[in-house]
Amino acid sequence: MVGARVYSPHTMMTDVLTKLLAVVVADPLAEIRLATLREFNTDFHKQLALSENIQMLFLAVNDPSHDVREVVLELLGHLSDENPAYILPFLREQLSHILHQFEHSGIGEQL
Repeated sequence: MVGARVYSPHTMMTDVLTKLLAVVVADPLAEIRLATLREFNTDFHKQLALSENIQMLFLAVNDPSHDVREVVLELLGHLSDENPAYILPFLREQLSHILHQFEHSGIGEQL
């Protein structure tokens, strides 16, 4: 076949996972986003740690669902073993933001 693209199994898996992640992050149902993100176990970490996939996960950190945000941050923590230079600065920034919110919420004064 002229012009046909030949995929290795690894390349095909990466391509499918990238497309799936894009659909999942944009899905209107939090239950779908949550269930799918929970299925990304260590078998998928090499592919998920690619910059284009991490960017989509960075977007998902702002999900309206607290449960989805929690799963995404946990997943990013696991992926930081694969791509620390890309993920750790983002996680540090998120932690700083959370601490800032906590500091100004007044909750700490009640404890």
